Amino acid sequence: MKKIILILLAGALISSCTEKKKSVSEAVIGKWRGFSQDNPELEMMIRGQEMFLDTVGNSTTPEQNKEIYGTDNMEAFKADQRARLNKFKEEQYAATANTVITLKNDGTAELNFDGTPQPAKWRLALVLDAQVGDSMERVVMDIDYANDTAMKLRFNEQEFSGSVIFHPEKEKK
Repeated sequence: MKKIILILLAGALISSCTEKKKSVSEAVIGKWRGFSQDNPELEMMIRGQEMFLDTVGNSTTPEQNKEIYGTDNMEAFKADQRARLNKFKEEQYAATANTVITLKNDGTAELNFDGTPQPAKWRLALVLDAQVGDSMERVVMDIDYANDTAMKLRFNEQEFSGSVIFHPEKEKK
């Protein structure tokens, strides 16, 4: 019995040693769809708006509310503003979910945010140079990790920073 276990362990050890791991550059080649977004500054802004909506109009008179906010019906005002905030959050999620990046072996890429692929170039630390209208825009993202099931890119743009997780997109046949 010990002999069988040793043979099985030896076989598993040999096969695990011979399995070739992909490099990061090999792992990122392919088509990736946005899956989730981590943006602390945006989340803090949204929480601030939600806190404001919880308290707006609570310490002012109806007359003051009419003067400041254009209405004395604060419940309707809050409902409208919450609906706008929820729509904004949905748009952020949709923008992430609708983002597709295709990275190719030759250093070229396609960025697709809205159904219209845009040509780009890429290299590790993932620098995307994309033609947007008449101008060229550069987005630099750090690759936190990339494997067969997910890729996490971190970005710092002006006052916003965060990360987006992508999952490989299956090719349609």
